[in-house]
Amino acid sequence: DFLPAQAGPARLTLSGRFLYAAAPSCGSSPGRVWSIDTRTVPPTIASYEQGKRSGIAAGFDGVLYALGPDSVVALTPGSLQKKDYYQPGEGKLGSGTPVVFAWEHREWVGVFTEDSRILVLDSRSLGGASHHAPAFRSEPLPGAPAIESLTTARDARGVRWIYATTGGTEGKITAFRVEEKDGNPVLQLAWESPPLVRPSTP
Repeated sequence: DFLPAQAGPARLTLSGRFLYAAAPSCGSSPGRVWSIDTRTVPPTIASYEQGKRSGIAAGFDGVLYALGPDSVVALTPGSLQKKDYYQPGEGKLGSGTPVVFAWEHREWVGVFTEDSRILVLDSRSLGGASHHAPAFRSEPLPGAPAIESLTTARDARGVRWIYATTGGTEGKITAFRVEEKDGNPVLQLAWESPPLVRPSTP
């Protein structure tokens, strides 16, 4: 066990030789991402503070994308050094796990905001030169419900989809088709499920 005793329940992610654990805040202890190098003896351990957040996702090149206190950060594999970040120019990020997906031979990162918008970030430069510019920023979901999670899939025709799940007694799953505009992805609303009681992430 490489987590301290006061750490909360952790979400584990294995990427290459590194095992990551995202432990949410617990009492006075802030949330942190922890990494352990599975090939070193004794094991090499590193961590990065996330505040009250705990979402992480590994990129295809091993870079770890994590929610910081007020930003999405790109962390170097294993050592968890911050190499890039995106910080909203307005509004606040939601607390769900980022999604990483391939589209048009490039890697993108999807996150959502507290005001029910979905953001798509270019993994090569999460927020551009200003660190505040996403590649795409959607309008709020119909009715502006609170988004609880995102997931992504590619269908048999090669079309990339993003699914947003909203919770509560009348939650929904909303599907967006990823399309292209001026070389960047845009999300086109395709369909909504009927109201569902606390739907699970598809």
